[in-house]
This record gives sequence, structure tokens and C-alpha cells, in this order.
Amino acid sequence: MKRKILITILAVFTGAALLAGIQISRFLKEKQSELITALPFKIDEINTAYRLKQLFAGHLERLAFTLVFSDWRIYLDGPVQITRQTNSDIEVHFSPQVEIEPIAEGPRAASGPLQADIKLQLPSDFSGFKTFSASITTKDGAFSWPARGIDLNTPLLQFVYSASSKAFEFDFTAKSLDWSNPASPDDQIVHTDRLHLRSQGIITEFTSDFQMGSTEILWNKSYFDLPAQTLNFNAQVNFAEKNGGFRFSKAQATFGNKVFLSLVPGYNESGFINELQARWKAPRISAPGLHALVQSIAPTETTVLKNFEVTAGTLETQGKAFVHFTADPSGKYHVRSADIGSDSRLQIRNLGFRWPEQGLSLKGLNGKFSQSERGTAEGVLSIDQVAFRRLRGSLQKTGIIFAPVGPGRTELRIGQGKDLPFEVQGVPLRIKAIEAVFDQEENGTVYALNTGLNLGKTNAKALARFFCLPTKNLPKSSLSMDLPEIRLSPEVVEPLGKIRLDLLGGTIELSEMGAFDLLGRVPELDFNLEVKGIQLDQTGAWSGLGEMDGLIQGHAHDVTFQSWLPTRFDMKLEVEPHHRGKVVFSPEAMKNVVRLFAGGDLDYLPDIADWLAFGWPSRVLGGYDVYYAGFKLHSSQGSMILETLDPPEIFEKTGKHFILYGRRFMMPLRTSHYPLVADAAAMSNFVRHMLLQIEQIRSGKTQESDANANEESNPCFPND
Repeated sequence: MKRKILITILAVFTGAALLAGIQISRFLKEKQSELITALPFKIDEINTAYRLKQLFAGHLERLAFTLVFSDWRIYLDGPVQITRQTNSDIEVHFSPQVEIEPIAEGPRAASGPLQADIKLQLPSDFSGFKTFSASITTKDGAFSWPARGIDLNTPLLQFVYSASSKAFEFDFTAKSLDWSNPASPDDQIVHTDRLHLRSQGIITEFTSDFQMGSTEILWNKSYFDLPAQTLNFNAQVNFAEKNGGFRFSKAQATFGNKVFLSLVPGYNESGFINELQARWKAPRISAPGLHALVQSIAPTETTVLKNFEVTAGTLETQGKAFVHFTADPSGKYHVRSADIGSDSRLQIRNLGFRWPEQGLSLKGLNGKFSQSERGTAEGVLSIDQVAFRRLRGSLQKTGIIFAPVGPGRTELRIGQGKDLPFEVQGVPLRIKAIEAVFDQEENGTVYALNTGLNLGKTNAKALARFFCLPTKNLPKSSLSMDLPEIRLSPEVVEPLGKIRLDLLGGTIELSEMGAFDLLGRVPELDFNLEVKGIQLDQTGAWSGLGEMDGLIQGHAHDVTFQSWLPTRFDMKLEVEPHHRGKVVFSPEAMKNVVRLFAGGDLDYLPDIADWLAFGWPSRVLGGYDVYYAGFKLHSSQGSMILETLDPPEIFEKTGKHFILYGRRFMMPLRTSHYPLVADAAAMSNFVRHMLLQIEQIRSGKTQESDANANEESNPCFPND
């Protein structure tokens, strides 16, 4: 009798398990098309494998299917255990291995394997499900996705959902995250020690809390070391039901218990977000808080803002903004325009900072800005003192206007009159009021800025000292600038006007200047240069070359530097008579000029030859008369072509070309081919050689003054 009862009980449980397994298998097959239609993702196929003996125990040996969601394909493959619970519910326990693959890139870009543990509680009639839970981790505690540059240490994702209450809990943790850009793995790197994201609530309203440990970021040449809690936030997100589905309706977040932000979207008829309303409020933040804010961006131990310190001031802001979007056929969003609400304002009081590494400090910055109802942002700005190196300046109260002038276009003006009320102590400087135009385009915001600058004639050594530059090699000179217009855009800096340096009795003048793509791979500089009336007697006294009489004239037209190397120019340099009707070099000066070209070889002349050429016999004869000296140099197809200034009769007489030609001394151009062709590297080495020779000659003739000797040892920091 007991045996019959036992057999009956086993038969009932076996039959129930078998029935449940067959029902689930049949349910998955029959409901596949219905699931594909109802779910927000596509199911490519469902495959099942089971043995009848195992099915009696409610075990499916294998359930495999592929989910296609947006641009991703997700593979799930693993066993299923089916258990009938005491309340007649059925629990399905699915333990698949999961892999994620970007459809466009295929299996080669698939993620490493993840191990999932999924539980589904179903009523006995399979009319729906009661609860759903999932836990996803890795077998060995590490997850790697080389194609995306992602490495996670001990990741764990847990998710629980109740159908009756529509409540869910989501929790993701990882001991560390490492990411590198696959396209530039050595230049763009992120590492964080700890991640924790937790969300809970119902589908239409839930809260989230995000925490992370200390984070290091290397982004090209910039390095950031963010302390723990820098990016932490708490948020509440709401969704609204629409046309049988849900869509984002509102989000509110608090950052660091100080800054509040809310986002409310607007939708068009096609269901795409076409507007986003943002509101924010930050209470008054004092200097310590501002310093912490700067640290969160790039703390003091980083190379970007090393030792930067906010010393005083407060900041307060609140307002709203409207961002308008367009969506292309692929569903990608683009910003069309952005507007600031009329109740938005920003106030800065008595802001000060020190940045010793850059020799920069600021005191007493005050600004107040607000948005008017007509969409124009207006404000005033003043600075009690700004110091850079040894320069000291101030900005009197001046107006700032930021006004929309058309779809996606905004104009900025700083300054109410013709010039900014900006003064620099000891420097006759005027800066033109700044005007700028910002255009919102598909690839971002582009700008065009216009200003101007006028610098009255100023002692060049005084300017060099202001900027903490060495002055011992500077001749007596003055610098002036007349740049009535300076145009700036993301890739172009174009000053219109002239920069003039008066020195050694003559002038050097720069014009037609322009800089292009300075931050790109191939930066370019363009300019014209004129050299007029540089007196050889003053040049000889300053350089230590010796006594000379004449004038240096020359030019460098259509000069182009690319990647800081000269690639195009048309240059001419020559000497002309000044006081005596001819150019004259003393023996000492001629010897030193020859050294510029011959270098140390001249030092090994036999004593008698050196004495005859440059000693007192030459002095008795009155030095060296020079009929002509100079050269022309221009670029052609990547090479530099050097030509001399020989009059036709000299070449006919000698059959040679000369850099310098005189009655008693000549310097022929030593080349088997004329004109001489040289590459940029050879010419650069020659110029370095000449500069080295001049420095050696000067060091033997001059001594630093005490002021210059001590100049570079003096600290050059901004005021405390």
C-alpha cells in the first residue's frame, strides 16, 4: 500500500514537472510572434533542447535566443530549471551566458562573456508574470570589451521587478572601471576606483543615486585627478504613459547637495524630443566652495591648473534655458538653438585667485548678469587688479551685452564705447571694444570675434621685464603696434595693421600677419617683414662685431611657416653706404663677419696670415671697403634657393658669385651649381651656427650689468 502511494505521488510530481516543461516549451514557441510584436526589441529566434528524463525534473537543458535592440545584438544561451511552488506558481530559473555585439561591426567586436542569473515567477495559467529578477556578473570577476576599450573589475548588476506593484530596483557596482579610446588608447584614458549606481521606484517615477571613487582622466595633453564624490548626484526621473507606451517627462537632480537641476522635454507629433527646458539653482558659493569646484574640474595637483587657488569671492546663479532639437531620419538629435529664460541671473562678488605657475593673479572681480524678456543678456563687469608676471592692470566698470539676432545666431559686445576701460600701469595700451558673433551649426558652435589693439612706442627692455623675459641681449629699442582690427575664429587669428620695432637706428616692421589652425596638426603662420635703415655702426657696437659703416636693408615677403618650419618666402638682405659713400668694415669687423660664415676654421689660420689679413697692416690701409654685400633667398618646391647680388660686370670679370665683394676682400659663394639649392634642415643649421658665433663674439666683448645678472634670479610672481 505504501509503495502504491509513493508511486502515485512521484507520478503526480513527475507529471506536473513534465507538463510544466512541455507547457513552457509550447508557450515559448506559440507566443514567439506575439512577444516579438509586444517587446521593445526583436527576437531573432528561439531554440530549445531537452531530454525527456531531465524534463521530468522540470529541466530544460538549453534555451538559446538572440535579442536585437537598436544597433545591438545580444546572445543568451543557458539551461532552464522549472519549479512548481507550493502556491501553484511556477518559477523559471534561467542561467545563460550573455554576449553583446554591435551589429555593424560583427562578432570581432563582441564583448567578453557575462554570466546571468534570471528568475521569473509565473502563475499556473501562464497569463503573465508576477516577479522578475536578474543578476549579472562574471565568472572570474573581470569583464573586458576590447572593441570598446572597457575593463571592469568585479562588476555586479542586480534587477528586481514586481508586476503587481510595477516597482523595480536596479543596482550596479564595480570595484574599478578602466576605459581607453580604441582609436587613441594612449591619449584618452579614464580610470575610477569605484562605481555605484542605484535606482528604485516604478516605471513612471523612480529615483537614482550615483557615487564614484577617485577618478583619473588623461585626455590628450590634459590630465585630471578628480577626488572622490566629485561626480556624485541624486536624481528623480518621471515617465508619462502615451499611446500605450512610456516616454521621459521630467528629471530632477541635486549635485553635491548644492546645485539643483531639472529637465523637462517637449515632443513633436512624431514622438521625438524637440525641446528641453532646463532649470537650475545654485546657492551662494563662497571661496572655499569655488575652489572645490575648480578642483573638481582640475585639482591643484594636476598639470592643467597646478597650484591654482581661489582666494576670495562668491558666486550665485539661478535660471532656466530652452534647448531646441531636430532629429534626422536615423533618429540622431542635433541642437538647433538655445535660449536663456528671462528670470536667469548670475552674480559674482569680489572674486580673486592666484596662479603662481602662470604668474597670474586677480583681485576684486565683480559681475552681475541677467536675462531680459526680449532675450538679451546684459551685465556689468569690473576688475580691481589683474596681474600677469610684472604687469599690473585694471578694468573699470563696463557693460556686456549678449543678444540673439536670428535663428541660431547670437552677438556679444564687451565695452560700451570705442575702447575698453582697461589700463595697464606703465604701458600706453588701448584695447578696442570686443564684438563677437556665435553661430549654432550641426557640428557645434562657431564664433567670429573682432577687436583691436594699439600700443604706443614703449621701451622694449621695459616690456621684456614686465613679462619676465631676459634682456641682456636686447639692444636699445622700442616696440609699437597699430592693429585697428584683430579677427579671431576657432582656426584663424588675423591682425590687420603693423607691428614696428625701432632699433639700431632703423626699423623692423611686421604686416600682413595671420595664424591658421594653431591647435591642429599643421599650424600655419603668415607675415611680411621689412628691414629699413639698420645702422652698421650701432650693430657692430651692440653685437661686438667691430667698427662698421653702412646700412642694412631688406625684406621677407609672403612668408609662410607650416608646422613651425618655413615653407614659402621671398627674402632679400643687403648692405648700403651710409656716411662715407661706401660700406666700410674694420679689420676686426671683417674677421668676425667671416667667422659667421666660416666658423671655427678661421681660428686655425697661421698667425702670420691672420696678422696680415686682420692685423695692423689692414688698419694702416684703412680697413676694408665693400662694394656690395648681401643675398636673395626664396623657396621653391620644398627647397631654398640662394642667389647673390652681383652686378653683371663683376660676374663677367670674375666668373664667380660673391656674398661680399670689396677692393681688398671677397667672399665667394662656394658651390658647383648656381643658384645654390639647400633644404630647410641645412638652412636651419646654418642660422643656428651664425647665432652661436654672434653669441660667442658678444660674450668675449661684453659683460652683463649687475641689473641684468640678477634679473633672472629675481622671482616673477603676481602680487600676493
